[in-house]
Amino acid sequence: MRLGSVLSEALRNIGSGVSRAFAMFLAVLLSGTLLGGYEAMTVIDLESQAVQRINAYADVNAIVGGTVDGTACDRLSDAGDGMTGTLAGAMRAGKQVVPLATPGKDISSYDVTPGMIRLIAGNAKADVSGV
Repeated sequence: MRLGSVLSEALRNIGSGVSRAFAMFLAVLLSGTLLGGYEAMTVIDLESQAVQRINAYADVNAIVGGTVDGTACDRLSDAGDGMTGTLAGAMRAGKQVVPLATPGKDISSYDVTPGMIRLIAGNAKADVSGV
């Protein structure tokens, strides 16, 4: 076929509306690509904000070293004039635990207050019998 014949046939198809499906496909493809790219940029921005919050310890109000009274620390959640949503707990390093099944592989243990269990576990039911 000659190039002129192919071009004239293409122009007749465009004029009669046969190729409108292809134009619609291009429009959907372009808009999907643009919206998908925008959504990907938004997700990447949210992930970087989360990393910045984690690195800045933005969700930690206070970390106190040294001697902390666990009972007093647990009572901090009752302070604040009935402000709901305040949680407090204390934790300290405990002795190393060596399982009999794996001698030489010791595991770190921690002494925690019941308030720390609520702080970490949230509303999930936690077995605190060993605490």
